[in-house]
Amino acid sequence: MIADRPRSRLPRFVGRKRTGPRLALVLVLAVVTLVLYRTSALSPAVEVTLAPASSPRCNPYAQPGYLHVPPPGHPHEHRWTTFGAGCPTPALLRALLAHTRPERHPWKRGERALEDVEFVRGRTVAVFGDSLQRNSVRQFCTHNEGIFSQVNASHPLMTGAGPWVAPELDIRLTKGTQAHFTHYCYVPQFDFAVVFFFFFGLDQDEYWINQERGNPPYAFEDRVVEIARPVLGALERARGRGATPDLAMFASAMWDLQHFTNDNIDAGKDVAAQLDYDHVVWYRRRTREALLYLARTFPGSPLRYITNHYPLRTATGWKRNGVVPEVRLGRVEPLHQAGLSAVRDLADATPDEAEILRRVGINHWGEVLRGMEDHQDDFLHPGPSVGGYLWGDIMLFELREALIRAGEWTPTVAEGQAEM
Repeated sequence: MIADRPRSRLPRFVGRKRTGPRLALVLVLAVVTLVLYRTSALSPAVEVTLAPASSPRCNPYAQPGYLHVPPPGHPHEHRWTTFGAGCPTPALLRALLAHTRPERHPWKRGERALEDVEFVRGRTVAVFGDSLQRNSVRQFCTHNEGIFSQVNASHPLMTGAGPWVAPELDIRLTKGTQAHFTHYCYVPQFDFAVVFFFFFGLDQDEYWINQERGNPPYAFEDRVVEIARPVLGALERARGRGATPDLAMFASAMWDLQHFTNDNIDAGKDVAAQLDYDHVVWYRRRTREALLYLARTFPGSPLRYITNHYPLRTATGWKRNGVVPEVRLGRVEPLHQAGLSAVRDLADATPDEAEILRRVGINHWGEVLRGMEDHQDDFLHPGPSVGGYLWGDIMLFELREALIRAGEWTPTVAEGQAEM
């Protein structure tokens, strides 16, 4: 059996009276990582066996600091910069680029120490999110001159994978806009794969079924079971390895916010006002349910919650009933806080849930990227030189830390690893 799907429906909000205590939305910057015994992800487990939590290591992205944006011509100096000397930020993407694109690496042999990035060899990272995460995966692939493509039955890495694609799955991988497909970044020099799985927010009730650019299924849990598990299984069988991702990362906010905005428009409410309390509570509950579902479906994979990113400047949402809503930070910030609360405020979690959630780490990408609107591709999506570079650095950091805690990697620093 697969992990049971939670069924907490989005309530109707028109005329609903608020009840119960107000939710305390608390930002916690401490990171507790997830270490799980590695088992086959294609045998979806209801019970999760957890390894003892190891002592936390220093996470620079959880420390006070600022995002250094270098002048043109110095792309590898993008870095989250901490104020304390005891927790420096490793330049992992720079070190990886020394191997994947040595002709563009600005340092010669022996001139500067490079981080050892052999830990990525043969590894797989699964990313669950919306277009912000898809674009970040694509940008990471572009930086490394990797292979980036949509995943369907004709994907080149499916060759030799066996008769795994049922007709209904092939439809799920090909119907709708290409942006909403599953995508795959492959860095051949290291046999390193980052697989992106798109989903329509935390929907359970096929709210977006009439979205002309969509592809089924629409509920998050259904997309995990009907797309993510078989695709990961096929890709990893083609690579001759097990189907448990070495790291799984999850983010959701933009489609949920648009859903809530549509509800407000339909109810004749001010879409510039603060979000309805019930919307925020629903989002917190569904974020927790989604993380628990991923942890139980992929029990051998360390799991990270990616904090929400949204421009500080006012942006616009999709037009509905003649209304083009302005999306202000005041409507987005409660979702950011609610997501963190879902992971960290465990007083309302069951003992089993708390045991799992204590091992969910926080990927701080959304927070540390704030204020970088001048470096975006458009009104919503961060550009490659700042947002994409930072995303790659943090993803590599989280992967390395997960492998260290699992006893699968011993960190080293090597001088001038790349041939120039």
